[in-house]
Amino acid sequence: TIHILYNLNDDAHLKMIRCNGIDVKDFDPERLSYIIMLMKGEDYPFVSWELNNEMQRVVSSRVEDTTRVQVTAENGNQLVYKIVYKHSLSENAHLI
Repeated sequence: TIHILYNLNDDAHLKMIRCNGIDVKDFDPERLSYIIMLMKGEDYPFVSWELNNEMQRVVSSRVEDTTRVQVTAENGNQLVYKIVYKHSLSENAHLI
């Protein structure tokens, strides 16, 4: 009998998070919380991401003004990125 052992990947960090296809400004895989400014009346953005490795699983959900992106590594380690949306009172909004 041959047993092949390997370590499961434990990395639950994402490479990038995007809102409506645009990289989140100053994204850092170690930073788990972001504030995204939206223009007055602007709809919530579509959130997408780039995996650090193909074995990660991602589930995202939005409740009110917050999107949670839960990343699970191959070994079960988990991280949750939180994106909070704030509507600007003016027409000039930007990513923070």
